[in-house]
Amino acid sequence: MNDTQHKSALEMRDTRKDERCKALVEALYKEAFPPEERLSPVTMWFLQHRQSCHYVAFFDEGAFAGLALYIELPSCLYIAFLAVDASMRSRGIGSRILSALAQAYPKLPVVLEIERLDEHAANYQQRVARLRFYERNGFVRTNYLKKEGSQYYEILANGGFSDIAQFKRELRAVFFYLPLFDVIPQS
Repeated sequence: MNDTQHKSALEMRDTRKDERCKALVEALYKEAFPPEERLSPVTMWFLQHRQSCHYVAFFDEGAFAGLALYIELPSCLYIAFLAVDASMRSRGIGSRILSALAQAYPKLPVVLEIERLDEHAANYQQRVARLRFYERNGFVRTNYLKKEGSQYYEILANGGFSDIAQFKRELRAVFFYLPLFDVIPQS
């Protein structure tokens, strides 16, 4: 039994229904993700008004612990953003968030992305550590990248995910088929 099984379940709160949560999540989102990785305010607004999109805050024993922006697709649960509050890191919160989402959607494999491993990147060691974290939590590399502008993200998945073409079609539909990204094989 691992440490996350000894902890109480994290509480998930929908930011659409709680302004306090929305403020906490927006502050962490801006702290955790550099501007070039964030969605535009217009895109964020559209996503928050789609029923399949969820922008949630996680609380551990009443304390704000982290955020997730995820999208329910027919073929998978796509986690677009996941971050743990700095005061809660190294406590297993990230693993517990992943576990909570997997339990909430037991029939869907989970797909997410990380910054592509690039030995020349200033944060290369952080990227490697992030990959190892997700691998410890059951994710595997798909050998596909998501390209957004000049940014490349490696797609990871768990739970039997296999149809990258279907994932690409479904995600494009969420974004109104706008040319915001592409999914390409990793070379």
